[in-house]
Amino acid sequence: MKDDGLLIIASGLDIDRILLKVIETFCKPENLVLVLNSFSEEQEFLIDELKSKGVSHLPNIITAEVTSQERNNLYLKGGVFFVTSRILVVDMLTKKIPIDYITGILVQRAHKVAETSHESFIMRMYRESNSDGFIKAFSDSPTSFLTEYCKVERVMKQLFLKKLYLRPRFHSDIATVFEESKIDVIEIGIVLTAYMKKIQLSLMELIEVSLKELKKSVEFLDTEDLTLENSLTNSFDKTLKIQLDPHWNKLNSKAKQLVADLKILRILLGYLTQYDCITFYKFLQSLSSNAQNKNSIWMFLDAANLVFQSAKARVYGCESSSSSLDSFEMSSVEVSPKWEALIEILNEIDNLNTSTDENKSDEKCRVLICAFDERTCYQLRQALCCGLRETMSQLYESTFPKKTSNTKKDKSKKKKSKLNNDILNNLDFETASSSYQKIDFLKESTIIIHPLSGSTDPYSLLRKLYELQPNYVVLYDAHIRFVRQLEIFKASMPEQPLHVYFLIYNGSVEEQRYLTNLRKEKESFELLIKQKAEMVVPEERDAKSSIAKSTLRQKPNELVTTRNAGGRENIQLNKKIIVDMREFRSELPSLIYKRGIDIVPVTLEVGDYILSPEMCVERKSITDLIGSLNNGRLYSQCLAMTRFYKKPILLIEFDEGKSFSLQGKKSLSNDVSFQNISSKLSLLIIHFPLLRIIWSQNPSLTAEIFEDLKSNTNEPDVDYAISVSADQTEPFNELLYNVVPLDVLQKFPGISFKNYKHVANKCKSLKDLINSSEDALVDIIGNSSYASKFYQFVNKEEDWESSLKKQTTSIKKTSK
Repeated sequence: MKDDGLLIIASGLDIDRILLKVIETFCKPENLVLVLNSFSEEQEFLIDELKSKGVSHLPNIITAEVTSQERNNLYLKGGVFFVTSRILVVDMLTKKIPIDYITGILVQRAHKVAETSHESFIMRMYRESNSDGFIKAFSDSPTSFLTEYCKVERVMKQLFLKKLYLRPRFHSDIATVFEESKIDVIEIGIVLTAYMKKIQLSLMELIEVSLKELKKSVEFLDTEDLTLENSLTNSFDKTLKIQLDPHWNKLNSKAKQLVADLKILRILLGYLTQYDCITFYKFLQSLSSNAQNKNSIWMFLDAANLVFQSAKARVYGCESSSSSLDSFEMSSVEVSPKWEALIEILNEIDNLNTSTDENKSDEKCRVLICAFDERTCYQLRQALCCGLRETMSQLYESTFPKKTSNTKKDKSKKKKSKLNNDILNNLDFETASSSYQKIDFLKESTIIIHPLSGSTDPYSLLRKLYELQPNYVVLYDAHIRFVRQLEIFKASMPEQPLHVYFLIYNGSVEEQRYLTNLRKEKESFELLIKQKAEMVVPEERDAKSSIAKSTLRQKPNELVTTRNAGGRENIQLNKKIIVDMREFRSELPSLIYKRGIDIVPVTLEVGDYILSPEMCVERKSITDLIGSLNNGRLYSQCLAMTRFYKKPILLIEFDEGKSFSLQGKKSLSNDVSFQNISSKLSLLIIHFPLLRIIWSQNPSLTAEIFEDLKSNTNEPDVDYAISVSADQTEPFNELLYNVVPLDVLQKFPGISFKNYKHVANKCKSLKDLINSSEDALVDIIGNSSYASKFYQFVNKEEDWESSLKKQTTSIKKTSK
């Protein structure tokens, strides 16, 4: 990647090493290189690798804990910086970073870049002020570029890139390197037990039925993607969510229940091959006892009964419903076939190591076992050290603790195999109080069991691989990324003998998912290759020419004046909007900037956006709106806006791609309820008559509305916006009275928003006002009619009790 471009590489082909090489090149004070979209674990990994290479000028990590002045000083010193997109946007807008001195920007996870993302905002500001710096983007998720139409071209457009580099696993250079140092792979196909086959077929039948019912309930669904095969992939939930989100509020309860059912059934399919029979049966029991699943359609089907019966039979050895927890016997429990296969593999490794290395007794056999998660790893440790039956017995006792008193124990304990005596005596682990606790092994251990996912450090497995340099690797669970990492490990150490045992259930969903993921990745690259061949890239795509730069932002509106040569000269108006720092988590500031309006990022206590000296906007997403209405925070925010700004505005912004409705039709009611969102919103409007509400369908529309609202208005005062505080009891030089009595005053008959200030200036307190005569009230209020209403209200002769009796009598007469 000598030139700017987007690199899309196959999953697992060590994209971090490529990024490491690029970063190492620019770790010098004379450079200023920014790295975006990186996680803290990645940053630490890359810095550790650079330390091991002896790099003196290491990258800096910029977080929210670093002050703006400190960031400015660090930028001036140069080097490589890991920085979050939100912080960099603010630093660019406030000129804390010299944009024209930036050497280049590296973008990780390029598939997440969108038109409204912070990365797109950064690139736009970067290219406006810097034409010489480079832009390089990286992604190891080719399938993510097929979720939208021509997504790869749109990503390149947002990043101002002209070149696309594709590196699939079948690329000639990559395939040649791996072929020269080929791994010795032994694939072991494991046969599902009879009960496991029954459960798998039944679950797939239930998924198929649920899909058919969902298609009937939701007519607008794209049925092409909703197939049984696609439902087995990890991305199915995301695919379904994309289609249903825009109409979620309109879905009936049946459709929503079917979506939840599909998720549960897919989890069950994974658990069937992933965990033991006791764990699987316990999970099924929790589903049947959960009240939320009582309305699940699949629970009432014959296939569901077969799932429950077969799962029970795996534990108790009988499908009869009369079997109880007291009838548990160790001899009848179904041991996981993978456990037994693992024992056989380790015995084979032990035999091979003994026979081939008789003259190398000092060198230990190093075995790395990789399983799905921590729970699976813990059970494997228990199974290898305690024996299979003993592990199942302990597992049953911990799963059903109340029913273990009558459990029959196997009198004849299984003798430990030669494997347990010879190899596993080198297996050192700490006894964990919880089955989920991570267990650390000593460096000299012969066998190490490590999770493929779920670890707090995503690079721990890779580090362990290069640290241990195993002779044998047992892949207990299929994992494409780690298979590729093993290929790279072997290619980097061709002299190191490496034998890989690959365990997988034949004809299982596990096998289908693995093969489907491989096929989808290959198809993704084939389509990307085709798109690259047909792609038309404009010469101005890199936005380095003056003509291209002029298209990065809309031109600000121009004011034509007839005083200058008949209006031939235009005066450009630099519009600006003051934006609260916390709002840079959203997409809106980027879209406002794109429309040619300058952004002034400051910390605001009142409002989120200040459009003019009079207009203040509080932005709320739907979730924020509901939360603020429930906890009363929105009332306080509206109260502060009305005190300091003449035109307070509440912006209710919906998510793009979701339903543009606050509530479903069925939830609407004519009755006022404190639990109803619409009722709470209505009460808020009544209490704040000056408050205006903007309903926006998406952030793009909001930016357009803001531009229209700013037309023919003065620019906001930054100093005033910063100085305003919600804790202040009065605005500057405007109100000289207490706020709470003012709120009470406005509730009286005859007192309105137009005259309450005049009344407050005439009286010292509410007590003086209430005790005033009717003639005095005419002078105070300034209107005889209003004065009469006020006087009659506060001087009624009848008391509350008599008034209540009259109302009760009236109601009784009406009912008769």
